[in-house]
Amino acid sequence: MKTKHRAWVAIFSLAFAAGGASAFKPNQEEYGHEMIARKLLSEGGYSYGGRTVPRYVVGGVPFSDAAIGEVVYGVNSRDWIGADVYHCSGLLVPGGSVACKVTLAGKDIVITGDLYRADAHFDDNGFTKSGDAIYRLIRGDVLWERGPTVEEIPVTFAGMSVIDLLKKYVVDVPPNSTPTVDQKQILSVARVKLGKALHTLHDFYAHSTWADNYGSDSLFLPITDNLLKPTSDIGPLFLPFKLSLGEDGHNERFTGDVCSPRFPTFVIPPGSPIPYVTWANNGGNWEITTFVTNNKIISSGSFSSAISGGKSVNGIGFASDGLGAELGNARCDHGNQPTLAAPLGYPTSGIAKDAPSWPLQDITPGAAATVLHERASHQAAQHSAILLNNLVQIIRTDNSIADSNRMIAALLMWINHRHGQCW
Repeated sequence: MKTKHRAWVAIFSLAFAAGGASAFKPNQEEYGHEMIARKLLSEGGYSYGGRTVPRYVVGGVPFSDAAIGEVVYGVNSRDWIGADVYHCSGLLVPGGSVACKVTLAGKDIVITGDLYRADAHFDDNGFTKSGDAIYRLIRGDVLWERGPTVEEIPVTFAGMSVIDLLKKYVVDVPPNSTPTVDQKQILSVARVKLGKALHTLHDFYAHSTWADNYGSDSLFLPITDNLLKPTSDIGPLFLPFKLSLGEDGHNERFTGDVCSPRFPTFVIPPGSPIPYVTWANNGGNWEITTFVTNNKIISSGSFSSAISGGKSVNGIGFASDGLGAELGNARCDHGNQPTLAAPLGYPTSGIAKDAPSWPLQDITPGAAATVLHERASHQAAQHSAILLNNLVQIIRTDNSIADSNRMIAALLMWINHRHGQCW
């Protein structure tokens, strides 16, 4: 979410809290983020829409059920917002997240809810920022967690990455000993941050034109290749691909409409002071142009404001750099489908593939899963396995790690596996 639109976020947050626009629709066991992560790590593996990915294991050893639950917790937290919907305070952590008090490993901790973080979801052409955020969560400095929240309650293990936390665990806990509640918490937070990284990776496929341009088995590997570098330097990895790298709507490398521009018609429903778009005359740029198709341009939908459509970056009066800044270069919109629980959300068409009936293409959503939704979900599942493989490779090849096998066992939650104990 761009700074200019943060005021609108506060207005819209209640409307979106119970089911507005989000990525691959969290907390859904049937589809989306939770389904992708849980099935990939569980017995039987990923299976959806007739496409499969084998269960992820390390040397034949899977994640334990309890570890899977904590990874999924992190996956879902990337879409949490305020209003105490998910134990979140509604108060901002520096950088756009909110503070969420939860109980993991038998102890209360504070993690972040990240729905409106600009780098959490690959929205608004933020490819470099979101790619770097994945790196930070896995092996860098999770800098947005540092410093107290508005309530002056620090995020638990603020700034520490998955690798940092696993290293801390093997240093703090002697081999073959029983970890304390506090020590178990180290691993819980590590798995939560792994889940957050997986969510952001999923969103590349849910929110961009990649699935529109490439088949089910084609993956955008620079995101995870970057993890193997000693420091994050993802920009050069993007150069062979035709990405609209300009953030805030600028197409720095290409000139042309990414989606055909459309203008919404606003109505004010009875009893509501907030105008919104009806499905009958639905705004939002969703129709990808031949320019994108012929050149395989990769761009992501605009999520900077709930109001969408038009020739500017994100609609009438909401262009991030002023009206007219992007005339002639219309962006695609993310798209949003309000629910009965959140009826004031703005219904708009867009390219996001979050739910089975999406992308929203100027029609009332139906029940049948679209090919694009199923393709993007399969791409996300396959790439998740590669991210996990790269994490294991980092642990095994890092010369500063003395006990890589124990770190991997701790991540999988088989701490004293030789003794039949699982923590």
